[in-house]
Amino acid sequence: MEQLLSLRGFFTLSLAGLGAALTFKKAKYGIIIFIILLLLRAPFLASWFPPIYSVLHLPKVFGILTLISWLLQKNKYPLRLPIQFWLMVSFLGVICLSRFLAHSEVFGNKVTSEFFKMCVLFLLIVNVVKDEKDVKQIIWTLLGITFVVTLYHYHYYKTSWRSIFVLPVYRGLDRNEFAATLVAMIPLAYIFFKKEGHILKRVFSGLCFLSFVGGVILTRSRAGALALGVTLFVSILQDTKRVKSAFFILILGLIIGSRISERYIDRIKSIVHYREDTSAMIRIATNRAAINMVKTYPIFGIGAGNFGNLVLNYTPESLKQYVETGINIHNIFLQVASETGLIGLLVFITLIMKSFIDVIRLRKYKLEPIGYMATGLGISLFGYCLAGQFIPGAYYKYQYIFFPLITAISQIAHEKLAKYMDAHLYH
Repeated sequence: MEQLLSLRGFFTLSLAGLGAALTFKKAKYGIIIFIILLLLRAPFLASWFPPIYSVLHLPKVFGILTLISWLLQKNKYPLRLPIQFWLMVSFLGVICLSRFLAHSEVFGNKVTSEFFKMCVLFLLIVNVVKDEKDVKQIIWTLLGITFVVTLYHYHYYKTSWRSIFVLPVYRGLDRNEFAATLVAMIPLAYIFFKKEGHILKRVFSGLCFLSFVGGVILTRSRAGALALGVTLFVSILQDTKRVKSAFFILILGLIIGSRISERYIDRIKSIVHYREDTSAMIRIATNRAAINMVKTYPIFGIGAGNFGNLVLNYTPESLKQYVETGINIHNIFLQVASETGLIGLLVFITLIMKSFIDVIRLRKYKLEPIGYMATGLGISLFGYCLAGQFIPGAYYKYQYIFFPLITAISQIAHEKLAKYMDAHLYH
């Protein structure tokens, strides 16, 4: 109660009240606030003012408020249930069934509740986001959040002994996960820098791009470096002005390369001699354990969220020295396969592939700004999935924001094309 009556408490409650009013005015504001609360929890909100989550439960509150706002304005937001939503619901069903068959309490692990939140977020985005302006506002929100988080971490990197991914109070971030987040945001910042006409927007997106690239380097994440290189290559490949873009990236690489420490270069080189690197051997051990789990329980796996509890039972004897109970597997696809079986993996991959197919179709339509936003979201999803080969988080990470945004922008494009065809046939 003392915290709620403090200056921070008054400030938080005031902002929450303003957010609630905006949410009932337009449901999209509730989505934006929901995303902010979801993504800023680990960086600093949970340490800055813990009652946001432990007492006020603001993410749930704004999820409910947005749902109510949508229902009250149903004439503006007709119900949409695309195939991707049913894939999400199917995946939720597989998650619950896998835990039930493993004799685990269905909602006894955060995996189920967190993925349920992702399903609600998906439903709200595809039903509330109705034009390209709404999509842009959410993308700008994502870029802004990530930019603030990057600067926040950089502050601690420069002013204390702690590494860039560890906070003084709330130690909830992993450098590979943080690097993957930055990699996912880089294509959006790059494409907005290239395509946006307003000078201030271009300046901001350019700053985002530079800070995200620099942030990946400062995490010293090998997975992040690999995903960064591939993502930049794909971003240049889709650009109509490839030569200029390649030259810009080359100059940027030379500038950043001159600032890279030998320690980071040695860390990248350690990939070749992976047996001498404990971090690499931990991943090999957990991957082998996951494969053994799939062999033993190929249909529905060992139960979503159960990997850490059972990892020692499936790790080869020669690799047990590298794992301990509670450890996570650092590969989202093996995580899904081992915990929800081949059925879960099939649904998960189908959801990803459907999103990529939608992006390819949207690029063919050549409807701007829909085309370049879809391209940015598609490359961002690709970059995150690539980095996902080295991080956990198959059930509640950035990909579950990209999925509904791609679906929403696809719906917007189809509605525009339908109106154009109707007008053309009428005349």
